[in-house]
Amino acid sequence: DRYYRTQYRIMTSRSVLQEAANRLASTQGAEMFGEDKPVDFMEEGVRISPEIDTNLVKIYFEHPDPAVAAIVANTIAKAYIDLNVQRVLTASTDALTWLEEQQQLYRDRQNDSDQRIQEFKIAHGLVGDKVEEKSAAVEMLAMLQTAWSESHTQVLSAQSRVEALDRALKSAGANAVANSISAENALIAQTLKQLEAVKSTRTKLQAKYVDAHPKVVTATAEVAGLERDLAQLVAQIILSKKAALKVAVSEEATLASELEKVKSEVSTLSKTLIDYNFLRAETERNKQFFSSLDTRLAEVGLAKLLPVNNIHMVDSAQAPLHPVRPLLSTNLGIGFFFGLLLGGALAFIRETLDESIKSRADIEDLVGVKLVGTLPRVPEAQREGLAPHEILVQALPHSTIAEALRLIRTSLAFASPEGIAPKWVLVTSALPQEGKSFVSANLATIMAMSGQRVLVIDGDMRKPTLHRLFNMENTKGLGTLLRGDTVLADVLMPTHVEGVDLMVAGCDIHGPAELLHADKMRGILESLDQYDTIIIDSPPVNVVGDALIFATMVQSVLFVIEASKTDRQLASTGCERLCAVTEASVGAVINKLDLEHPSAYGYGYGYGYGYGYNHGYTNESAAPTETKE
Repeated sequence: DRYYRTQYRIMTSRSVLQEAANRLASTQGAEMFGEDKPVDFMEEGVRISPEIDTNLVKIYFEHPDPAVAAIVANTIAKAYIDLNVQRVLTASTDALTWLEEQQQLYRDRQNDSDQRIQEFKIAHGLVGDKVEEKSAAVEMLAMLQTAWSESHTQVLSAQSRVEALDRALKSAGANAVANSISAENALIAQTLKQLEAVKSTRTKLQAKYVDAHPKVVTATAEVAGLERDLAQLVAQIILSKKAALKVAVSEEATLASELEKVKSEVSTLSKTLIDYNFLRAETERNKQFFSSLDTRLAEVGLAKLLPVNNIHMVDSAQAPLHPVRPLLSTNLGIGFFFGLLLGGALAFIRETLDESIKSRADIEDLVGVKLVGTLPRVPEAQREGLAPHEILVQALPHSTIAEALRLIRTSLAFASPEGIAPKWVLVTSALPQEGKSFVSANLATIMAMSGQRVLVIDGDMRKPTLHRLFNMENTKGLGTLLRGDTVLADVLMPTHVEGVDLMVAGCDIHGPAELLHADKMRGILESLDQYDTIIIDSPPVNVVGDALIFATMVQSVLFVIEASKTDRQLASTGCERLCAVTEASVGAVINKLDLEHPSAYGYGYGYGYGYGYNHGYTNESAAPTETKE
């Protein structure tokens, strides 16, 4: 209940922990914890565990040293017990101080009233029988005075009792008030007894069932009902005492009124005797108050000498033989399980959020075209080892990427039903920077190395690139030819690669889409019969429409896709646009594949990359082998 929860909180309060820390510092040394804030350290390590169906509670403390843990737990328990006794003594001391102050006050009042009555008697000659000679009216006045004094005392006592009950009800609750007045009311005592019995039954049921169990719910409802009944009884008793106080105040007022009435009746009597009687009554009252305070002071002083403590230590803490944590086997199992769970979740999230092309199925099912070949990422060392403007496959004819391009060249030949390699090939991509110009230049070089004569046309008249790869000037080219500023022979320029000619894009080209008139461009291509293959490097298909115009004139389209970067939707959109305008075969080329982790991207198609190439490998006409993972 609330009392025990309060005590559990007090056990771990900073005041108790500070007292324990002070004791440990004095007995074990200030360096015991090695902490600047020992209270904070103890607050993190202490733990309270109540025993079910008992009034016992265990105090735990965690520390790397088992002996220190036991010492701290015992010190906390002793500090809590001693502070509880100190709180009781403090309350008794405060009450004793107040009673002593009141006792001294009424002692002074009694002495003063005795002195005044004596001086009054001497001053008015009230000696012998004169004092006793009173009329019936004077006797009635004395009786009323006594009755009023008693009534006033009862009012003060009742008022004090009601105020004390109100304060207790606000601070401690109805249960505490009921305990304090149970001896005065049999019904409250019986209700308290029933409440304790029902609480005990509910505690036993809670140990066996969950809180939502019907038996627990019924017991809880009974407890709540009895507590409401008890609160109502307490409220009724307080109301009854307030009503009694009201009656007492009314009676006091009535007596005061009667007293005033009698005073008027005896106005003819000796004023001296009346004043004397008042003085004597005041003296008697002071004596009674002083006697009551003296008795209560003795009781409180005895309680201070014999303090009551309802908290005792049953067993002292002992140093444990085995650590409570960490439990290595359990922690390893939990860590392994959550590691697998987190790894799987991260893999799932990465797979779900990654919209790039990762597998052949992505290309063929989502993009909708066949995979023609795969080009690995060029290592940094190979790029740095190239001379300026040197074509990679020309410098490294037996490299992995050179063999991959040979397979693409062979795949182009098998792409048509007749098995004839296409003469006009378009190379494009979905977005810029995916390597289409690199593929165009190196594929042309590979074809030339097999004895073909190849023309590469830079069809990207907005951002031309091929003239830089072949170290050529971009002056007269495709744009000036289409514009009519030059003739065909002037734009066909041989390159440093034997068998490869280049038609650059040309400079100062405005409105390239308007220049690409289909009939005129087709006529140019058909007139170039001196070449075995013509490769057109066009702009990205999703950026401008030039690639779609070129696609209507060629026999094969290579759609370059950067591995693990190109978005599926963008690639699919680009291929759909190409397929909508051309009857040529459209194939995809995966570029920049990381061969160190190919399975991570799903491109483990082999193509002979692991054969250990040598200078005698020239089986270029064989169909590409496909090794699936």
